Amino acid sequence: MTREEQLKQRILHQYGSIARFAEAADIPATTVRNIFTRGLGGVGADTAMKICAALDVDMESLMSGSPRQGRAVTFDDFTYAMHNETRTLPEEKKQMLLDMARFFNEELQREKGSPNGSDPEPV
Repeated sequence: MTREEQLKQRILHQYGSIARFAEAADIPATTVRNIFTRGLGGVGADTAMKICAALDVDMESLMSGSPRQGRAVTFDDFTYAMHNETRTLPEEKKQMLLDMARFFNEELQREKGSPNGSDPEPV
């Protein structure tokens, strides 16, 4: 069974129809149907992430054809999500987010007793 056939079975099992899945995933139903005929290989990142979110699977298992239940948040997922959510923000807002991330990282390092993160932890 191809990964597209497995995907279709999972969608039908969880949602009952392609139309319901497409609506829940915020993907055009024609796009979903095209995946079944053209394959997952040409699917855009936005669409793939929406499929993963709607089916509660991770990207690697979706693309390998053996979807595991439960999405582990990975660095790539976070980076993608941050990019997707911030791509239309003006540069000064993006800089504010970067400053906040640095602040939280510095705060975490202070809590660990290493102000700059470069001091090795005691052995």
